[in-house]
Order: sequence, then structure tokens, then C-alpha cells
Amino acid sequence: MIIRTSIGAFVISQDTADAIEPLRTDGHLFRSTFEIQLGGVDAAVAHLSDQRTPALLIVETHAGSDELFAQLDQLAGVCDPNARVMLIGAQNDIGLYRELMSMGLSDYLLGPVNAGMIKDSIIRTFEGRGGESGGGSSRFSA
Repeated sequence: MIIRTSIGAFVISQDTADAIEPLRTDGHLFRSTFEIQLGGVDAAVAHLSDQRTPALLIVETHAGSDELFAQLDQLAGVCDPNARVMLIGAQNDIGLYRELMSMGLSDYLLGPVNAGMIKDSIIRTFEGRGGESGGGSSRFSA
């Protein structure tokens, strides 16, 4: 499966940016366009307030639950409802994962991540297995 889409990544760590970079030339993703910026969710919110949302938005955060949900509320306010959103976070919590999926996120990856993890998530998202939304009340559509 060759995926042709726009991907915007707003990450916190250079290691995460370095994990995304080789996907530009990956056989499944080489027809996709990538924009990678440091700054995490806050940078994504600032950027998307006056820019078009990419088809897939990858954002990274180290925020705890309360702050995380506040960040996602801000992101939902500037994000195109048809965009798919993948979150990279620091909390290994199945309850959090389920809540994020019910909000309509495409995937939640526990950092640190590598290129293979991100690629697999992107492929699942566009194959339809990782992109189901949680219903009509979700903040993000998938």
C-alpha cells in the first residue's frame, strides 16, 4: 500500500523528529509530504490557527492527563474535523488510551518512538483499522 497524503509532525524531542525523517523515503510513504517542526502540541495549535490542517497530524506531548486534555481541546479548536490525529505521549495508561480513542484520535503511541512504530501506525490509520472515531461526540474525526 502506497500512501499519498500530507503529514504534519509537531514534536518535542529531536529524537522523535529523527524517527520521522526516514519515513520521507520509505516505500509506503515516499509519495506523502512531510512537515516536521519542534514544539509539540502548542506549536501545532499556533501553526494551525492560520494554516491548513494536514491530512495526518502527529503531535507529541509530555503533559499529564489534565494538561493533556486541555491541550487537545485547543488543538481540536483549530484542527480540520476530517484530519487524522496521532498522539505521542509519555503515559502508559490503558484508561487514557481508551479515552483518547473515544475522542477520535487515530492512535496513541508511548514514547520514545522509532520509525517502525510510526510507520506501522500510519499504515493502520490509512487502512482503516486504526482510524475509527468514538462516535458523534468525538473531538477529532478519524
